Amino acid sequence: MWIRERACGQWFPVVALALAVALGACSHLGHGKGAAAGSEAVPEAGDDVEAALRSAVSGMVRSAPAAENPEYGELRRHKPYFFREYSVYPDGADTARVLIRDTESRTAPKTGSVRLPKVRYTTELRRKRDEARRDSHYFRQTGTETLSYEWRDGQWHYLGSLFVVDATEENINGEWVPSEREVMQALKAEEAEGGWLKRSWQRVKDRF
Repeated sequence: MWIRERACGQWFPVVALALAVALGACSHLGHGKGAAAGSEAVPEAGDDVEAALRSAVSGMVRSAPAAENPEYGELRRHKPYFFREYSVYPDGADTARVLIRDTESRTAPKTGSVRLPKVRYTTELRRKRDEARRDSHYFRQTGTETLSYEWRDGQWHYLGSLFVVDATEENINGEWVPSEREVMQALKAEEAEGGWLKRSWQRVKDRF
């Protein structure tokens, strides 16, 4: 199941979950604890661009919750809906797979892609803010996130992410079980910029 987190795509009309990722450029209320770092400078010693990219990802992972806790859920908005959401990176940044490619661009001579496991917790979409704020029934989605960066002016700049969901579960009587509800995709504002993320994903997905 593909969840594109940066573009306005299709809406599937049914009871729904809000699926999103915390991105600085996205429309939401507050700043997610798992928001990716905007840029990371190259270390002066060694000029190691891969080390700089891993450092940026490590900072993003450290800012995310360390474990499941509904209290971490922050109120988000995707017009006309509200929902709560937070994400956990269970394996940390140490197992992240990094791919760096050279480009022909003078302004952005390198691009970087990073893949790592992710667990996202999200509530259903609500039209009323107060209902969303009180909602504590989370759905759990496990999968892999790909973070995209480009190298500009001696730093890695975060572009966006793509989350591939392997399973969606809900908590029934204290136990996580496969969800039988059809999912609505609350696609993020980043997709409004067109198909750049889809095109970028097509270029890197077979290289890992």
